[in-house]
Amino acid sequence: MKVFYLLILSLFTFTLNAQTGQAPITSPAPLSQQPANNPPGCVTDLLHNLKKANNPAYAQQQQLMDNAIRNFAGTQRGGTITIPVVVHIIHNNGEENISDQQVLDGLFHLNLAFANISPYNTSNGVNTGIQFCLAQQDPNGEYTFGITRTVSTLTNMNAESEDLQLKNLIRWDPTRYLNIWLVKEITTFSMGSGVAGYAYFPSSHGQPEDGIVNEASLFGSSVNNSKVHIHEAGHYLGLYHTFEGGCTNNNCQTDGDRVCDTPPDNSTNPVLCAENPNTCSSDDDDLSPNNPFRPVANGGLGDQPDMFENYMDYGFQFCQNAFSQGQSTRMNSALNTSRASLLQSIGCNSICYSPINTIYTTSATTILYGGSVTFTVTYPANGITYTWAVNGVPFGTGTTVSRTFNNVGTYTITLTADNGQPACLGYRNI
Repeated sequence: MKVFYLLILSLFTFTLNAQTGQAPITSPAPLSQQPANNPPGCVTDLLHNLKKANNPAYAQQQQLMDNAIRNFAGTQRGGTITIPVVVHIIHNNGEENISDQQVLDGLFHLNLAFANISPYNTSNGVNTGIQFCLAQQDPNGEYTFGITRTVSTLTNMNAESEDLQLKNLIRWDPTRYLNIWLVKEITTFSMGSGVAGYAYFPSSHGQPEDGIVNEASLFGSSVNNSKVHIHEAGHYLGLYHTFEGGCTNNNCQTDGDRVCDTPPDNSTNPVLCAENPNTCSSDDDDLSPNNPFRPVANGGLGDQPDMFENYMDYGFQFCQNAFSQGQSTRMNSALNTSRASLLQSIGCNSICYSPINTIYTTSATTILYGGSVTFTVTYPANGITYTWAVNGVPFGTGTTVSRTFNNVGTYTITLTADNGQPACLGYRNI
C-alpha cells in the first residue's frame, strides 16, 4: 500500500467582490492596543469562588494544592520544563477564526515572557524555566500542528453558564495538554462583556473545566494583548493575583498570594507606569526570614510599593513586564506536584524525521474580477512534490502554478508538499 504524508503549509483567502471589481487577499486583522482606560478583565477569581461555594471537595483540593506547592518549593530541579499546548479556535466563520500565524505569535509571546526575554525582560523579572510548545502529537500519537478549529455559536459565551458547554465541544486529555480555547467574546452576568480571559488553577488538573479561555482577538495580536494569556497561564500554574487577600501579611507563605517576594496589595485599580502606589503598610508584618519586606532592623527591605508591573496584577498591560522569583518557584512547584502528569506527556515530541520548511510567493495581493494569481515555490525546489488545490479541488502541481478566479466567492488555497517522510509539517510565516 502506498501512503502519502502531506504537509499543509498555509491557508489564505480571496474575496471577490462583483460590485467593486477587486478582490483583496485578506487575513484576520489584529486587534489594536487596548484603550488606556479599559484594561481587559480576568474572571478567574469569580469562577474559582463559585466552584468553591458549590463544591466543598474543590475547596479542599485547593488547600491541598497550596500545601503541596509550599512543601515542594525547596526542592526545585534544574533545566527547562516544556508544556504541550493545544489551541482550540471556536468560531462562527468570523474574524475570531484567527490565522495559524497569529496563534504562533501568541505562543511566541508567551515563551518570551516566561523566559524574561525582550520585549518583556526587565531588571525585575526572572526566567521561569518554563516554556510552551504547540503539540506535535495528538492524544492518539498521530501528527498534529496543535491547532483545532470548531464552528459553534459558543464563540460568544458566558463564562458562568456556558464554560463546560464550550469545553465539551472539544478537549484533549487535560492531564497531558494545556487546552486553550479561543472565542470571539466572553461575558459574565456581573461584568458583561468586559472580560478578556480566565483559567482554572492546578486544583482542577485533569477535570472537565481545566484549561484557559481567551478572546481570540487578543491572542498574539500584539505584544501587549498577549499579556492576557500570559496572565492566565500564571493562574493555570498556580499563581493568584498580586492583590489576593488584601493587606494581610502575618505569614507571607500562607497569606495573600502565597508568594513572599510580591508585596501585599489591596487595589485592583490600574495606574500609570510612572506612578508609585502603596496600598498596604503591612509588608513588614511578617518578621520571618521568608519575607524580604520584613523590617530593615530585621535585615529586610521594609515596606515597598505595590508591584503593579507584575503580570498577575490588574493594571495596564503596557506596564506589565515581570514574574518574580517567588512566582517562578511557585509555578515550577505546581508543575512538579498538582500538574506533574504534564511532565510525562510526549505531546511536544516530534515524530517528523525530515521536516520541510517551504517558502512560496504570490504574484499579487489584490486582483481584478476575472484575474489570475501565480503561485511560486521559492524554497526548496528539489526533492519535493507539490500539489495545489482551491477549496479542496486540485488545480496544479509543481513549483509554479496559476489560477484564474471568475466567480464571486471566497477561496481557500492549499499547498501540499510531500517528501515521503511521515508526520512532517512545515509552516510559512506570513
